[in-house]
Amino acid sequence: MTLMLASVTNPAEAEAVWLGGADIIDLKDPAKGALGALDADVVAGIVRSVGKRKPVSAAAGASLGAPSAAVDAVAAIAATGVDFVKVGFSPDKAGADCVRALGPHASNTKLVGVLFADCAPDLDMLALMANNGFTGAMLDTAKKGAGRLLDHMNVAALDRFIDRCRENGLTSGLAGSLEPPDVPRLLPLQPNYLGFRGSLCQGRAREGRDRRGIREDDPGSDSARIRWSIRIRRGGDRLAPLVGTRLCFGQRATRRDRFDFRARSCAPMRHRRL
Repeated sequence: MTLMLASVTNPAEAEAVWLGGADIIDLKDPAKGALGALDADVVAGIVRSVGKRKPVSAAAGASLGAPSAAVDAVAAIAATGVDFVKVGFSPDKAGADCVRALGPHASNTKLVGVLFADCAPDLDMLALMANNGFTGAMLDTAKKGAGRLLDHMNVAALDRFIDRCRENGLTSGLAGSLEPPDVPRLLPLQPNYLGFRGSLCQGRAREGRDRRGIREDDPGSDSARIRWSIRIRRGGDRLAPLVGTRLCFGQRATRRDRFDFRARSCAPMRHRRL
């Protein structure tokens, strides 16, 4: 079953994606890059607000330089009580050295290594992650606005990544400016989760300045609010046979706002009895 990961920056956004049905609540600061880390006290506060309602992951940064810097960054985020810590690696010796340095910490921290589709990812690093106790691996894009995941790797290449993750006993995730039309293309690959942020924000305002909250009934704000026309749901038994997963767009939306995955498009479903 493919789950949905939704990236947020504050407690209000976390509450909104929980209400929308997100399976994993992911914490990061997009103003600092694809895996920008929020301040540890902010992360801890969101963890407390979420409680145990959903698993929480958090970014610890990417391209952290010396292995000791990666260890310190991961330790700071792990201490907040998140369930998973995501850390990005370059496809070179420096990245491999960081993976090895984090190995001793994998026994008490669930680590997810992130490779970047727009930086010539080395899939041989997946075996290195597995040998050092990592829980999972993810593909993302490093430079937001310079192409989406599927602009840099085609479906066949993404399938190879997911197969290599399975071979090495790693969970797999895909992200990188994903849009609703990407979902039916990626679900057949059966990644463990798909990650979203930009497509959930009104006007794709990934770095909205107004952090006061996320409100469905406040169309005038330019904050990074969840665009409620794009939602997800779990437990949709009537739609599950259509997509091979319980993850569907359209939770609490009207019937005509749902998406027809059988047609492999995100055209609104109208006059269809569900």
